[in-house]
Amino acid sequence: SMPTAEQLHRANSRAQPRKRQFATVGYEIVHEQSSDPFAPFLDYALTQSIGTQLDDHSVYLRKQSSGVFGYRGVSDPLPNIALTGSLKPKQLLDTGSIPKARSLALLSQWRNEASSDQQLVQIAYNYFADNNFRYSLDPPSLGDDPVEEFLFGTRSGYCGHYASAFTILMRWLEIPARIVVGYQGGLKNQIGNFLEIRYSDAHAWSEVWLDGRWQRVDPTAAINPARIDFGMDAWMALWDSNSIGDNAPGRALANFLNPAGFKKAYRRMRETWGNVGYQWNKWVVNYNFDAQRQLLANLGVKNQNSRYTLVGLLICLTLLLMLFYFWQLVPKAVAVGEAQRLYLNFTRRFRRHKINKSLADTPSEFAHKASQSFPRQAEEINAITDAYLQIRYGRESDFPESDSRKTKSLELFKQQVKRFKLKPSDHQT
Repeated sequence: SMPTAEQLHRANSRAQPRKRQFATVGYEIVHEQSSDPFAPFLDYALTQSIGTQLDDHSVYLRKQSSGVFGYRGVSDPLPNIALTGSLKPKQLLDTGSIPKARSLALLSQWRNEASSDQQLVQIAYNYFADNNFRYSLDPPSLGDDPVEEFLFGTRSGYCGHYASAFTILMRWLEIPARIVVGYQGGLKNQIGNFLEIRYSDAHAWSEVWLDGRWQRVDPTAAINPARIDFGMDAWMALWDSNSIGDNAPGRALANFLNPAGFKKAYRRMRETWGNVGYQWNKWVVNYNFDAQRQLLANLGVKNQNSRYTLVGLLICLTLLLMLFYFWQLVPKAVAVGEAQRLYLNFTRRFRRHKINKSLADTPSEFAHKASQSFPRQAEEINAITDAYLQIRYGRESDFPESDSRKTKSLELFKQQVKRFKLKPSDHQT
């Protein structure tokens, strides 16, 4: 996104060395089959395990893969880099077009307002934020003067419109600039703990050469922060819900980021399936022959056809995991405490008289039912029930002398249950 004014002023101070704000980042990418000759890396790649890094810091694949492939990289978000011999400032100022009268007047106004190139960048960025520009996937067509028509006419477009218009404005202002194409956004797979980036997350932004380094400026962020902060999928949720331009985008965005009900279950299933595909590509499809043989050798398996052997082992492991999962679903016996065991023994004595305690009966409800059948023993039945409830559900404050009083209460309860004898002569049906 666009640097703040404070950051721009700080970058303009050449007397003080620039402090690092980020550490280098190491990462691994599993890439689907693609005809794109460039491999995506985080800016700016210091080392890469695939391809050749060009002067513009992109990574070119001399040999394209016919399937899924993986690679590693280490990047520095704030490298100390300079313009290379193949990137001349003159090349970065060429537009192939001449500004028309309205554009010339606007550029002249900006030059009068700004005292530095950094301020010119900020003013141009603010122009997009303050003049009713809209983000649209279906913008109006542009004619013979596309920049002029976009800036003063349609004012509607997607990232490519804003990046190209901003870059041309910078070059007209004699500030070296270039368009950068990559990806912005993506969805984090919570199950597999990886970031899933699709072609729909493709994005374009600008970079300007200021204070001896490239500084990223994304004019799209001035128009639609949701597209930048949350990715294309979140913005499409706003578009599909017809929430663009009314007072409901916040609610629609919240519903997308924190779905409920069926949408939550669907996202969970999608993440599960995505994780299965990711793990398969990472550990099977993209696992080279030597690594497979080494893994099997470590497992004590010697087989020339390592891929099929490894797939067989993975299938067996999957079956074992499924068996373990279903075994966890089998109901297990619940541990019963001493008080519960004594109370259950007490309730079983009524079974011969067809007085059963169901799972839905509370101890008090069962005591009421038993007292109706044995009214002469009601007092004793209620006393046993009260003692059990006190031990089983009583508050800790009811036993101030730590465990000694509770142990004594349990012993008295045990004696109560032991002394209790049902008298058939007292039974009333």
